[in-house]
Amino acid sequence: MKFSVTVVFFLLFLLVAYFYVTLMPPESAKSPASQTAGKVLPLEEGDEIAFLGIHNKEKHEDVVLVREDKTWRMKEPADDLAEAATVESLVLALTLSSKARRLMPEKGWDEYGLKDPRLVVEVQTQKRPETRRLFFGDDAPVGSFVYARWEGEKDYFLIDRNMKRVFESSPLSFRERRIFTVPLKDIQRIRIQNPQHSYEVLQKDSQWFWTEPVALLGDSLTEEHRDRLLSEMANLFVKEFLGAAKSKKAREYGLMTPHGSITIWAAGTDPAAELVLGNELPEQDAIYSQKNGEENIFLVSRGKILAFFESLEAMTRAPAA
Repeated sequence: MKFSVTVVFFLLFLLVAYFYVTLMPPESAKSPASQTAGKVLPLEEGDEIAFLGIHNKEKHEDVVLVREDKTWRMKEPADDLAEAATVESLVLALTLSSKARRLMPEKGWDEYGLKDPRLVVEVQTQKRPETRRLFFGDDAPVGSFVYARWEGEKDYFLIDRNMKRVFESSPLSFRERRIFTVPLKDIQRIRIQNPQHSYEVLQKDSQWFWTEPVALLGDSLTEEHRDRLLSEMANLFVKEFLGAAKSKKAREYGLMTPHGSITIWAAGTDPAAELVLGNELPEQDAIYSQKNGEENIFLVSRGKILAFFESLEAMTRAPAA
């Protein structure tokens, strides 16, 4: 997650805390209905957001996020896993934030930037599958607020400007950046190849063994080496998304005849998850990369990949467990 987005989320939670502490009456004095009435998106008990659509007309950007079981998936601008923590922050922004004030318009909606809003957030919940649209309008003349309203409602309200900024974030900030998302406990086999060497380890009966290089066939990994290997795998992240590429571009980036790969096999998953490594881009400390079965191309840290290979080579030179 980008630093700027993290700061906005922090400010947003401060805002929520402010409204709870200073503007809301004690819990004992509120009925269940009044506890949610002042929220931007009040939800009945047991309901939860299942769909988020963000349409930024000014930047010509659209993001579609769908809840799938306990995870979130991005459907637009690419079909990929979403970063769950980031999306849940959007959910909290809608369901915990309070409306600063409800007002009746004195003029037409265009006076508030709410007739043809530049930012629209679509919401569907599990118990209310119909789409509701939240319009974000212009900045209010006083305070750090913007005008907002739900489509079809006669009144509007003020909401903290930072909440609008959260939804204006780049679509890439909502995309999962971890290369391998399989739980570590489910990994059964790992194969790593680079231009110089091939490595492979296999888990059997909760113990990890080398199957390559041949000189180490059957040797077990120490707990330290096992933990280091799995940790380094879990800490491989996309450095920058480049989007889908045709075969010509993939060939230009060295992905048709890759220089290396990292492949994992895990329980309950098929096919294997593979990171393909193409040409290096030293000026950006990056390597062109791609996941098997996907058109999207991205950059990974060259320094981190090289350090990973060096760590593996060091493990093979260590005494057998």
